[in-house]
Amino acid sequence: MRPKLTQQQLAEASCVALGTIRKIERGERGVSDSTLEAIADALGIDPARLRSDRESVQTRVHDALPALSAAYDVPDDGPVRPLHELRAVVAAAVSWRLAAQ
Repeated sequence: MRPKLTQQQLAEASCVALGTIRKIERGERGVSDSTLEAIADALGIDPARLRSDRESVQTRVHDALPALSAAYDVPDDGPVRPLHELRAVVAAAVSWRLAAQ
């Protein structure tokens, strides 16, 4: 069994900023290949173990983009849909996202 690392220890071992580690763990920030490899090296694991889930998340987000774009398709001369319709589309997108998790 591997010893557990704190976020601070992982940041130091991987030479990645602590704030970056925190944002990655919360899903607030994407990860470049070089950062992913540095983290995997610090953890002593194959980077492919970290990439497999990353690809499925990217696919789900990519699949959701058309619905989100439709909700926020606002031309220069003003909204195409009434506000109540926009709220319904956004609520449906949020429900889809929560169900996917």
